[in-house]
Amino acid sequence: MTPCTNPMLMFYGQILAALHFCHQQPERSFHTPWGIFPLCARCTGFHLAVLATIFLTLWAFRFRPSAGLFCCCGLIVLAGGSEVLFEKLGWEGSNAVRCISGVVMGTGVGFLIGAGLTSVASKGNS
Repeated sequence: MTPCTNPMLMFYGQILAALHFCHQQPERSFHTPWGIFPLCARCTGFHLAVLATIFLTLWAFRFRPSAGLFCCCGLIVLAGGSEVLFEKLGWEGSNAVRCISGVVMGTGVGFLIGAGLTSVASKGNS
């Protein structure tokens, strides 16, 4: 299988690799007809979920964060991270499981970032 040839995806993948955000192991990446995706399955799900959740938090919901929200987001991140722990203990999940784990963690992190940005923006408007 050949590496992905999409210049935008390759650029994004190179940035994340340089910042040590993704190990980019080919066996843990999605294989498409266009080549191997430049990010691993977990990082793909994580980054897509973070971006989507920040967008939803800022533009669609416009809610004020609370202590309960931050606790829930922390639990969401821990739940997604449990798959990483299982993997360290010897259980190998599929790329789909890794992607779902990344989406779960990315949702929690996205809500934390979006809630923080919403809080800062609402204080600036008052």
